[in-house]
Amino acid sequence: MKRLLTVLLAATVSASAFAQVGIVAGVTSTATDIKSAVVQASDITQYHIGLMYRMRFGLFGIQPGLVYNIKGLRLNEITNINDLKANFKTGFFEFPVQVQAGFNLAGFRPYVFAEPFLGYAVTNDSDVTSSVQEPEKSSGDWNKLRNRLEYGVGLGGGIDLFNTIQISLRYFWNMGPLYDENQLNASLKGIAATVSQEKCSGIMASIAFFF
Repeated sequence: MKRLLTVLLAATVSASAFAQVGIVAGVTSTATDIKSAVVQASDITQYHIGLMYRMRFGLFGIQPGLVYNIKGLRLNEITNINDLKANFKTGFFEFPVQVQAGFNLAGFRPYVFAEPFLGYAVTNDSDVTSSVQEPEKSSGDWNKLRNRLEYGVGLGGGIDLFNTIQISLRYFWNMGPLYDENQLNASLKGIAATVSQEKCSGIMASIAFFF
């Protein structure tokens, strides 16, 4: 009897739990909370791509991943620094861990999730233009603003189709500051304090294929 119960329990677990590996890609729209009389900031849209591994246990699921995600900042006008304009694009290797809750229906599974993440900047690209400074001379100083380490959380929802295709939408918040005022060149200190307090947030729309 004990052996029979063990077999039945193993069969139940295997029927309700499974794991898959997948690839994910999508767009990342990054917003900024900078509000200043001399700085006009706006959103910037880039992309993300990576690998996911998901495990489902009945109504719940865990989906860790490794994602290359480009986030950015667009400063449209900085009136006290010779009409300087700048686009910053930083690529992070992010480690999200998505915790899901959803219902298995006929051929599809709607779900909601929470997703803490940790990231490390591996690429940094800036396009800085000014009425007096050359772009290549400005970019080096502005690149020093970026903090390497990031962390935050995302909340969202999605749908699984036939255990193969996954479509999701999330809103994310970076909890720590993304820029370091102390690393900025002295000639740009006029807005360093403003930029260094910026905490990134935005929307990610993703599609994943699991195997």
